[in-house]
Amino acid sequence: MVETTFTWREYVPLFYVPIPRRHNPVVVVPTPNRVTIRVKSSSTGSMAISGNLSNEVVNLISIFLSVLQSEVGMLPRLSISVETGTSSESDEEVELNSSYLYVAVTSAITYFLSGEVSCEITESAKVLDRTIGVDDSVLALREFHKVEDGHAYIWRLNEGYIESDRKIILKLRKAGRYSMSYIEHEFTDLITHLAGVASIRAFEKLLNGESIISELRTLNAIWHMLYGVQLPHEAASGRYVFVKEINSCTLYEILEVGQTQFGGSGNADS
Repeated sequence: MVETTFTWREYVPLFYVPIPRRHNPVVVVPTPNRVTIRVKSSSTGSMAISGNLSNEVVNLISIFLSVLQSEVGMLPRLSISVETGTSSESDEEVELNSSYLYVAVTSAITYFLSGEVSCEITESAKVLDRTIGVDDSVLALREFHKVEDGHAYIWRLNEGYIESDRKIILKLRKAGRYSMSYIEHEFTDLITHLAGVASIRAFEKLLNGESIISELRTLNAIWHMLYGVQLPHEAASGRYVFVKEINSCTLYEILEVGQTQFGGSGNADS
């Protein structure tokens, strides 16, 4: 059996509100967390995926493989194991962003099958993503291996990406998970513009080491208008932001940005 191991840093689509039929910029930021994915082929048995993966991740990976097989023909039997490391506060495995896990695992699979890590393979994977019908945050996450490790970047459909000129690693804490149900609005175009401006300004302020509290509040308000998700009382300080998962959204608390920590001092892990 042939086995290949991939170890990557986690990236999160931190500043982005998905809006149907609209394509806003997506700001993607790295975290200290890492994932290790081992892919091997086998002459017997069926495809197996093990590790700290939710059903929504496994299901979307399965759909990706089905679409891939319809494009290229029969695939070899694969065994895939995923390790996300443990939390510094406990012995439990870290729960990574589900959209990122989908991107990381399917990237590992396509790189394993092709025998190379290349931009061409990444673009091919994005074609499959669009066939499946994922939102822009997934397409943005596909770019993570093109940037230098630890660099944040902003991406928009058909416009490519711009990355930071230095490491900007955010330490995040998951503070809640919420279901999503889109609420149609009469002023969708205005809301879309406001969400895009807020994401762009948040990225610019990250680059300049400025406070992003105002932008977080704007994005959270848009999440509430479009999806009805409500910040809990203790999150009203503005250190929190809703982030897209595959089929839901997660409320993240931003603990550290590079060398600057909200509400105190401290250093992010490298």
